[in-house]
Amino acid sequence: MITFHGIYHKTIRRNFENGKTLFAIKPTETVEYVNKYGDVTCYASMHPIMKQTPVEIKGEVMQSRMGPYILVQSITETFDDRNALISYLCSDYFKGIGEVTAKALYDAFPGTLNNVLCRDNAFNEIKSKKIPKLNDDKIKILIETAQKTQMVRKTYFFIARLHADLICAEKLIDKYGFSGIDKLKESPYRVGYEIDLPFEICEALAKKTGIIAYEKIRVEALIYEVLRRNEDHGNTKMHAKELIEQINRLSEKSIYECTIPYLTIWLIVQEMKGIKVDHEYVYQKKTWDAESNIVFHMKRLDQTSKQMFQKIPDLPSEFIPSESQKRAENMVLRSGVKLLIGGPGTGKSTTIKRLLEYYQTSEHELKVSLCAPTGRAAQRITEITGRPAQTIHKLIDYKIIAGEKVCKNQSDPIEADIIIIDEFSMVDVFIFSDLLSAVRSGCTVILCGDEDQLPSVGAGNLLHDIKESDLFETYVLDHVFRQKEESSISQNIQKIRKGQTDLVHDEHFKIYNIPTTESFDHAVKFMIKEYCQKGSQIISMVKKNDYGTQRINHDFQHSLNYDSHEVIEYKHQIFHVNDQIMMIHNNYDLDYFNGDMGIVRKIENETLTIELEGKKEILEITASNLDDVQLSYAITIHKSQGSEYKSGSIIMPAAPSVMLSRNLFLTAVSRFKEDVTIYSQNHSWYTAILNIYKQKRITGLAEKLKKQFA
Repeated sequence: MITFHGIYHKTIRRNFENGKTLFAIKPTETVEYVNKYGDVTCYASMHPIMKQTPVEIKGEVMQSRMGPYILVQSITETFDDRNALISYLCSDYFKGIGEVTAKALYDAFPGTLNNVLCRDNAFNEIKSKKIPKLNDDKIKILIETAQKTQMVRKTYFFIARLHADLICAEKLIDKYGFSGIDKLKESPYRVGYEIDLPFEICEALAKKTGIIAYEKIRVEALIYEVLRRNEDHGNTKMHAKELIEQINRLSEKSIYECTIPYLTIWLIVQEMKGIKVDHEYVYQKKTWDAESNIVFHMKRLDQTSKQMFQKIPDLPSEFIPSESQKRAENMVLRSGVKLLIGGPGTGKSTTIKRLLEYYQTSEHELKVSLCAPTGRAAQRITEITGRPAQTIHKLIDYKIIAGEKVCKNQSDPIEADIIIIDEFSMVDVFIFSDLLSAVRSGCTVILCGDEDQLPSVGAGNLLHDIKESDLFETYVLDHVFRQKEESSISQNIQKIRKGQTDLVHDEHFKIYNIPTTESFDHAVKFMIKEYCQKGSQIISMVKKNDYGTQRINHDFQHSLNYDSHEVIEYKHQIFHVNDQIMMIHNNYDLDYFNGDMGIVRKIENETLTIELEGKKEILEITASNLDDVQLSYAITIHKSQGSEYKSGSIIMPAAPSVMLSRNLFLTAVSRFKEDVTIYSQNHSWYTAILNIYKQKRITGLAEKLKKQFA
């Protein structure tokens, strides 16, 4: 064990999940293990420490291929050394404090300044010393910085004792600041949910703070947790019996290890303001409200439908439409909600362009808005139609202000007569509810999608439910156009859709069937090494396991040469400068959305600076938002939906078998325009084509629509 003092010089690498940090200390005394830069390299699991902070290090000397380092047992901020403290006070963290003032502060409080700054009466105690050039504002900065440092340390230690990811400490600090720990103790379930604290840890904290097993606050938390998990699977409602059974399964596995009487749960369910009971089904009220709002506005648009054209405009055409396309042209005659359903090769894009041409001929100046659920999907519409398109969020001007949702509505509607939404299968009930609320009466809303594509990540199954209601004009494009030089990808998309396994194999569509796990492993590694070419994309059927996106992204990075050594480590990912990334959640404050792609341009002060495609503003991501960023050399099929790539590869391991389904495989193949290579383990591609299973989503929209329109 060695002990020495120094200045915290810089963070080399930090894992924000567990706090494990590789960092450099500039020693203030003679130390044997100094590197060529005059630093001592240290490794510890710790809370963040500001640069220039004086510290005491205790630890063991270890050896690595890069040289010796200190495996730290304890790191303590210490303010005994005069020179170290003066240097600390003169750093950028204490604005306006110069060397003369710093020396005077140390002399006024030798060895005790940090303790003084953290006291309740710190302001008066420091002011009483009448230190020259130290005015009230500078005293406040001193106190705020010192007390914030102490608060950060306490919060990290508190979260660490809960055995939770330390990123939760960062989120707790961001949301509640100095009152974070007290807020979490007062409301372990509500605040725990806000900072992404695992439910099991919320339970442990609740029991520690005295909440008993049958207490109302705990039962309510269990109800919300089970309903949230249900919505994570795409459902909007849950059968009451299933809800109660799931609650007791969760309760039995928790630290409370008990079941709760059915009657107790049901009485609390019926009293909760955030819950809606509909006969034998239970909803979160916000989800019930979203479905009900969709029904209300679809009824409104139906009742205010008006004649747009007396007949279909007579326009010259460069192509001969199919019968189903001719039928689809009828949707221009009247306003209202319409469905346009068609897969690749059925002429959906051509039909949309034709509709736009018709609307342009109107004697009225009709304004058309094109939109899609993601930025990538909106970009594709622009490329197809030559007209500007945007995300749904942009169209409705979605923002979060003071914690409240603000967007266009009936009082401030979208300035459009026709709204066309592409990739509608990806839209969930919440954003569609917001969109319809902002549509003017008499407007036309055209919902375009493909039934064989994947449903939304969020709750709902809108395309399926609206079609199933059989209440709105629905046009299904069922003719597949055969071109003389049709690509093998296009041909195989149609074969997969029909369940045919005699796929066309050529230089543009390759399948490597690999029988053994060892051979498959070698093939994937070879693909990663050889496939680092611009414009290509790797898609995996799974996120985890040896052939999931996490592992592939990690291995892919090893094939790259990075110019910068600055990195940020979070969970299973390490971000470098120039890494390709994807945003996987929406953040309305920072203006990024699920599916946005970008490049890491800089890493500094534990912050990722990201340049997103199609956006001028540079995005800065701090620790509390790292959950929203994912490496994108390899992505899952769900994350690829709505995008299109020139070339790439699909990784298809034999397990888990639940991921080998026709619609998943179809979605993956249809992402590529020119070339695709499929790495298939034990004929997994063949298994996928024959597997037509689709997980049924439990939703209430179709039933509500039928009841409202009856």
